[in-house]
This record gives sequence, structure tokens and C-alpha cells, in this order.
Amino acid sequence: MSAEHPTTSAAPVVARTSRYTGGIVDALRCVGMIRSSNLQTKNRLAFLTLDSTLEISMRLFLRYRKNVNLDPVKHRARYVLLAMMKKKLKQEDALWDQLAYCYDGIRCPLYHEASDMTVTNVMLDDFQETVAFLIGEMFGIDAAAAITEGVPSTLPALAQDHSVSIDLSNLKKVDAIVLALGRQPQKDTSAILAHLRSLGYTGRLEPNAISAYLSQGRYFFKDPADGFWKLTEFVGAKRYRQITEVE
Repeated sequence: MSAEHPTTSAAPVVARTSRYTGGIVDALRCVGMIRSSNLQTKNRLAFLTLDSTLEISMRLFLRYRKNVNLDPVKHRARYVLLAMMKKKLKQEDALWDQLAYCYDGIRCPLYHEASDMTVTNVMLDDFQETVAFLIGEMFGIDAAAAITEGVPSTLPALAQDHSVSIDLSNLKKVDAIVLALGRQPQKDTSAILAHLRSLGYTGRLEPNAISAYLSQGRYFFKDPADGFWKLTEFVGAKRYRQITEVE
């Protein structure tokens, strides 16, 4: 899915875990570990891990949040599970359609047939974003932050070429924020705006608007280690490189 999803006010990951969601958070961290690895099949493994985490999450949601008794035979098929979720959690039909496609068109071939099937970064980013969004809707977990927590802290720093000249007047607001945080992580929205102004950005942008973009969680996350807003390793850093790429 895309950033069109409505945002949730997900609390810090650890603060919102429970006896049955702790495993979900750990699985999401594993996705971050896999994606940051050097394994040749890391995208395939990350996709399958996300898919398993999604299924477990939906079953836990139905059982503990909606008090639905799941029959191991009757409710085993994924299409049955998605149909039940659709009744219990109001979301756009496009979301459920995408999850059905990802299961039938990607997961099943990966698992049963095509061990050499390629999962592109775009395919994985899109699926990851949708799974993270849905888990947030079910449990209030900041799934994107949990995935980021799994990325080893020893990853190389984002390359920053401050000599690259960028026409800030042509940047979308969200791209301006990406640029600012790519150049330097910031503590809060006011600091982000001040940094943008120092870079020469003159567009209309207020702290509350910046906060709305940050809360979407696609490009940004708040690092629990130091409390600073930073770019997500996969989507945010990739967008920063696109913005600063010299033609």
C-alpha cells in the first residue's frame, strides 16, 4: 500500500507489547536483521517472515481482541482468515485485496514452487509497509520502528555529500523533511524546521505539518536510543539518495 493509509498514534514499541504481542515485535525485529544482512536470498526470507508474522498477528487479534474462537481446521485457510479480519477490522477493500494477492501471487509460489523467484525491493517495501500498518491498527504497535530496531547499529552511516546543489523550491514538503533528516537527525519538529530554514528552504511548512509526516512512519522513525528523528534504513535512506542524486 502507500502513504495514503490513515496514520495511527502508535506508542513506543516496548510500552505497548503484551504477553502475546512480544513475539510479534521480535519477529518484526528479525525482518530488520534479515534485510540488513548480506544473504543473497534476504528479500525472499524477509517476505516470508513478514507473511508468517502477519498471519500470527491476525490470529492473535481475532482471539484476544475480538474473542473469536478459531477452529484449527475450519479457519486454517488464509482466505477464510482474511474474510474474518475484514468483518472485524474496518479497512479499505484495497488493503485486503493486496494481502490476498501477496499471499496467492507471491508467498505461495515462494514457499511451494519457485525457490529462485525474485522479490524486488519495491515488492518487499510495499508489503512491509502494509503489514506494519495493519499490525499497528490491530495492536497499536509501531511496527516500522520494531523492524528498524532489528537493524544492527554497526551499519555504515548514510553517505552525505553536502556539496550537491539542490533546488529546494521544487521539493515536496515530505522530501524537504527527508533531506533535512538525511543531512542531520533532529530532536523535534521545531529543530527540523529550523534546520530546513538554515538549508535555504522557504516553503510554507509548520511544525504540526512536519509532525503529521513523521507520524506516517514510512520514511522516518524516532530512534529509541537517543530520541532523535532519523530516516528509516530502507525507504527513507533510499528516498534521500534519490533526492540528492546528481544527474
